[in-house]
Amino acid sequence: MSQQENLKALLLANVALAAVIGALILALLLIRVPFLAASKSKAWTHAKTRAQFATVPVPALSVSINDNIANTFETPILFFVVSGLLIASNLPISDEIVTLANFYVASRAVHSVVQSLQGPITVRFAVFALGLGALGKIWVDFALAVRQMA
Repeated sequence: MSQQENLKALLLANVALAAVIGALILALLLIRVPFLAASKSKAWTHAKTRAQFATVPVPALSVSINDNIANTFETPILFFVVSGLLIASNLPISDEIVTLANFYVASRAVHSVVQSLQGPITVRFAVFALGLGALGKIWVDFALAVRQMA
């Protein structure tokens, strides 16, 4: 693909990852808000800290989705950063980087589904490790390209 097509593909991978995160937040709201609104116990209205809210009974699915949302502030941040650096540096964006970026985003989507549905930790870890490997390779390629600039 051309540099322009690869740039567009990298930007679309970022949009896709943001959409996965947005879908998680929407799912959490759609599950938790009606549950809490209908709850006979209004203990959640008095919770002032995360620890206090943790004692309020909520659907297990909303807890696992909430945990997954917290995870989106870990390695996905590194993905957004390296994507921004690639774009801002005007370095060539290879087909390999686009493929790795799309693989990383797909792995995050699968990881989110597995974690949210409380799937086996071994499956979740394997998906996480594969995605992390793809992200690591993007960073290595970026670092090598920067090194060649000097």
